[in-house]
Order: sequence, then structure tokens, then C-alpha cells
Amino acid sequence: MVGVPDPRVGETVLDPASGTGGFLVETYNHLAKQVKTVANRKVLQGESLCGCEPKPLPYLLCRMNLLLHGLDAPHIDPGNALRHRLTECSHTATMRARARGRDPHQDEASDDACSGNRRFDTLWALGNARYAA
Repeated sequence: MVGVPDPRVGETVLDPASGTGGFLVETYNHLAKQVKTVANRKVLQGESLCGCEPKPLPYLLCRMNLLLHGLDAPHIDPGNALRHRLTECSHTATMRARARGRDPHQDEASDDACSGNRRFDTLWALGNARYAA
């Protein structure tokens, strides 16, 4: 899944429903292969990944998963991404700034990609095998 948008070091990826961090771990692994310099490594560690997960257990598992896979300080917001206004969500820099504890009105950076996962209950409700990934 990460190969489709093919993020590059220097771009930011947001997962607004991180769960246990699977997409973010795969994105981290994808980006880690591109690291060639110390500066690239700093960008990967500090500015490349962020997410939101409101449920306490998946939130902790997400942070642990990212730490175990090599991300020094995961930027995971413990709140629900849906708590933001639609206009803020359309510009994911607001969510990224909040996930990093910054003032969203002073953080001008934007995210380059947004990952997500199809809801499993929708998959089963459709009852159609062609939707299985």
C-alpha cells in the first residue's frame, strides 16, 4: 500500500486513524530505505510521520510499534481526528501541528500524503470477495 503513493524523505505522511500503527510502520520502513545522509535521518525521525488514535490501547500499541521499528519519538495524537472541523481536516497541517504539540495557526507545513484503511465492517457487509485485499 505504501508503494502506491511512494512517499519520499522530506514529505510528511499522516494517518488520521492510526490504530496500532501498521501503515506508519510500513511508511517508516519505506522511507528508511531512502535515507542517505544524517540530514535525511533527522527529517525521517522528526518530520515524516504523524497520526491520531483516540482509543487508549491501540494508541499505546501504535507508539510502541513505531518505537520498536526505529522511530525515536512518534508523533501520535491521542485524540480523535474527527474532533477537528472539516476545514481543518482538509488541510492536514492542522492535525499534524496538534499531533506535535504546536500551534496549528503558526505551523505552515502541510502533509504530502494521508494513509487510511477501509473499514472491515463495510467489507463484510458488502459480502463481495472482490473487495478483499
